[in-house]
Amino acid sequence: MAEPLTQMYFLDPLQLDAIKEAANIGAGHAATELASISRQEVMVDTPQVSVARLQQALGPMLGSGERVAGALINVMGDITGKIVFLVPHSTMVHDAGAAGGTQQQLDLMQEIFFGEAANRLSTAYVEAIASLLGMVVVPSPAGMAVAPAGQVLEEFGLDLTGKKYVFCISNQFKFTDKGSAFKGHFMFLPDQEALPAIVRALFGGK
Repeated sequence: MAEPLTQMYFLDPLQLDAIKEAANIGAGHAATELASISRQEVMVDTPQVSVARLQQALGPMLGSGERVAGALINVMGDITGKIVFLVPHSTMVHDAGAAGGTQQQLDLMQEIFFGEAANRLSTAYVEAIASLLGMVVVPSPAGMAVAPAGQVLEEFGLDLTGKKYVFCISNQFKFTDKGSAFKGHFMFLPDQEALPAIVRALFGGK
């Protein structure tokens, strides 16, 4: 994977490590926000940086056919791109359903919970990275959908059949409650022109 990264995005191993570290800081802030919302312990893995077609980058979540709750956030400002946040729908039902109520009330609670989680998660993530880089970055309100992952991404206007490669920074968040674990997939897809700006900020304009 190092060769496509170098050839397509002109990033050397040192620059990749720096981007991973910035993403790790952002993910740590996001995990703190998510723990506050869910009132569960939240663990976050080491960010994975890759260049792949979107369908390959999302991997197993597309093939399972499982319903997911998805959020799309547009990132604007000195860094531009998209954030995609996917969690199994059963996770959202579990969190909102604990309070009880009618199905209509639960559906509304699920939507409110997930919308708040997606907005706060993405805001914490990009603000932490922006602060590190000394940049101004603003996330849009989340657009949301619930369906199998492929349908969610199509609703978001992301082309899964195209041959274009994307630069992807991904994290997995694990929610732990009474021994049950749920994984949420959080992916930052910076625009190609945003990467030189990130590298310049990390290395003092070099």
